[in-house]
Amino acid sequence: MQNGPVAGLPVDYFLRQLADFASGRRRSADVNKANAFEMAAMARNMTPEEQKAAAEYFASMPFTRWIRVIESDTVPTFTATVNGLFLKSHGNETEPIGRRLVEMPEDTYQSNMLRNPRSGMVAYAPIGSLEAGETLVKTGGNGRTQACGACHGPDLRGRAVAPPIAGRQPGYLARQMYDMQQGTRNGEAAKMMRASVEKLTEDDLIAITAYVASLQP
Repeated sequence: MQNGPVAGLPVDYFLRQLADFASGRRRSADVNKANAFEMAAMARNMTPEEQKAAAEYFASMPFTRWIRVIESDTVPTFTATVNGLFLKSHGNETEPIGRRLVEMPEDTYQSNMLRNPRSGMVAYAPIGSLEAGETLVKTGGNGRTQACGACHGPDLRGRAVAPPIAGRQPGYLARQMYDMQQGTRNGEAAKMMRASVEKLTEDDLIAITAYVASLQP
């Protein structure tokens, strides 16, 4: 949940993001998000040949959805690690979910200790999130945003101007839209998104990302 999935991203999109990281046009609004600084440093130190090789390698991988979305009034109690991973607490206690989307590993040991990327994640979202998200994604919600399919394709599996987003982690998607709202993600493609995200509330971000994550890639 702390990192974006890169499998199956188009080569041109991948290269644009490396360029934006290297130039400072893409950074995190969260000043404590260390891996954003690490990503920028890596991008600055890669040669063009290395960037192209990495982009082609990851683009060749089929993307697999490793997350499931559950609507619920409650969420398992959890703790947060220093790197931002939410881990289920011991026992079966729960707490009200409130106005949150909470993403955590299906198996704490596999994800946190073994770093197994195939262990899977589960995202808990408030009741009604998927229906609200579908409306916003498909219709734009009476001007609050724009229909996502116009750029990301009718199935949200990407087009030349925008990357695939169907089935990707809601925490990651929400962070990116928030960064675009704050102006810390400011590449040319992000500027195209500005009108789509500037009016969205936190509840809208939860609903949109929960719905998009629930789709088959």
